[in-house]
Amino acid sequence: MKIKNVLLIGFSSFFMLACSSSPEEHAKKNEDDTGMAWAEGITCPENWEQFVNEFISICFPKEWESDASGLMGSELVLKFVISDTLPDGREIHPNLNIMKQPVYELVELGVNNLDEFAEFNKKQLLNFLEDCEIQSFEHVQLSETDSYHIVLRATQMETLMYFDMYMVKSKKYYFSITFTASAAHADENLDSAREIIKTLRFS
Repeated sequence: MKIKNVLLIGFSSFFMLACSSSPEEHAKKNEDDTGMAWAEGITCPENWEQFVNEFISICFPKEWESDASGLMGSELVLKFVISDTLPDGREIHPNLNIMKQPVYELVELGVNNLDEFAEFNKKQLLNFLEDCEIQSFEHVQLSETDSYHIVLRATQMETLMYFDMYMVKSKKYYFSITFTASAAHADENLDSAREIIKTLRFS
């Protein structure tokens, strides 16, 4: 199941252990992208940075670092610079993970619209995540675009995690935008993550 594997690989990247990164390399990847004329005119809040490629534009404050290296198949990962320390001493970074999947590939699996994509993702989450508890699942607007929003808690690597996911369809791709943090500390960065998500635009 090709698409199933893509989705599950994406979720394995959500649990981000504290590690070194190279912002210069990530910024270079953004500068090298082409086909970004569609995003001209998009403005960000003052002192925020902007990531743009041919598919998405998103703004974020300096407290978040961007990684567009394709980590675990992601289009973009935004990582909060301060990590949370777990009781066992491990450190994890709250993060936003943006993934895209071609419409034509999902059609082959019987997914023909956003409603079916949302249901498909929900089933994958229930099957993959341990002790998965869905707290809400609803049809909403995201950046003036139809979207589904799902909030859940689940165990990953023996840690209770919080997931806040939006699902969107553009002309050629489905997108999953997920904020992930340890459940114990999710509230500390959730408002910031949702403000970032509100700036997201699709080509």
